[in-house]
Amino acid sequence: LLRLYGRVGVDRLSEKPRLRPGTGHSSKGLEAQVCVVFPDLPPIAHMEYRRAPDPFHRWAYVVSSRSSETLIICRPADTRTYDFPRLP
Repeated sequence: LLRLYGRVGVDRLSEKPRLRPGTGHSSKGLEAQVCVVFPDLPPIAHMEYRRAPDPFHRWAYVVSSRSSETLIICRPADTRTYDFPRLP
């Protein structure tokens, strides 16, 4: 901790964080310049998505409309994912 103080300074440690991790639900009403979305779904959520996709479409709208400048949708780790439309 002392090395960190020495490297960035005490004032820097009291600044507001620039990175705010959160879930799609916790991001409602918020905005950021850059948002990163990981579309992977847990197995149970993926089964529910296949059965009734509408709530997931609403989630996708919320998470994809939080950025004011840049939206980054990461490549899924496996096949259990929300199917964001592919852009040309």
